[in-house]
Amino acid sequence: MNALHTNFKALKEMSILKPGHSASEESRKGFVRKIYTIALILIAFLVPLNQAHAYSSELDEIISAAGLNPLSSEDREIITREIHQTALAMGNSYDEELHRIATESRNAMTAKQKDSARSPRGFFDKNIPAGKAERVGDIFYSSNSTIGIPHGHTAIYVSHYTYVEATTPHVRLVHGYKAEAPKPVYKYYVGWSWQSPNKYKAANFAKTKIGKSYNYFFWNNKTVHANSYNCSQLVWAAYKSTDPNVDLDSDGGPGVYPTDIQKSHWVHHYETRW
Repeated sequence: MNALHTNFKALKEMSILKPGHSASEESRKGFVRKIYTIALILIAFLVPLNQAHAYSSELDEIISAAGLNPLSSEDREIITREIHQTALAMGNSYDEELHRIATESRNAMTAKQKDSARSPRGFFDKNIPAGKAERVGDIFYSSNSTIGIPHGHTAIYVSHYTYVEATTPHVRLVHGYKAEAPKPVYKYYVGWSWQSPNKYKAANFAKTKIGKSYNYFFWNNKTVHANSYNCSQLVWAAYKSTDPNVDLDSDGGPGVYPTDIQKSHWVHHYETRW
């Protein structure tokens, strides 16, 4: 609105609004009224348009964080439907829940990674095998992204050389040297010490979930015994199943994201693979 008054002041200084112009005073007043009317119409139109654009952008962020394609009408429908259901369960409007989920997702994706380190000179970003774990129950975190939007990835080792991860289309068993993840790959043991007795129970839990379908909905994923899992949900649930007090979600929100686990005080870094 300040810009509108500034523009009006500028118009007054133009010859068309100065006394002595060939147009009558009534014509000048009529012209000014038209300018004001057009400006108000534009303001009334552009504000909702900008808000709609913001909501659309937030939906795109959520879809990308879930590893889906924002340009796919089917993927948009899947996520939109789930947001409506979550909003109903939470007692919020769709727009309120959309903004809450997008904010949580954005915070998780843009948070500074714990134990992050600069790549050695001469090394370029590429995928590498996660490799071997020092012990059963260890986890790793890698900086995965979808169409350029970072969201991270995590998995749990069920032997020294194999890990279980939740990825599309289902939970699977992977050999540490036969699959690759974006470097660097950070490895952690979980618990007060590397001798934590919960690690074997957590690994066994993860193995029982092999074959379960993938859960796209990170924002409402803190269910231990579920029909589908995403990567951080699986790791979180594996340790939560061993002891209710072992909660790997560092921020305590309704959704657990890979960066939440990486920043948890329960996890302890011991190796970075380049």
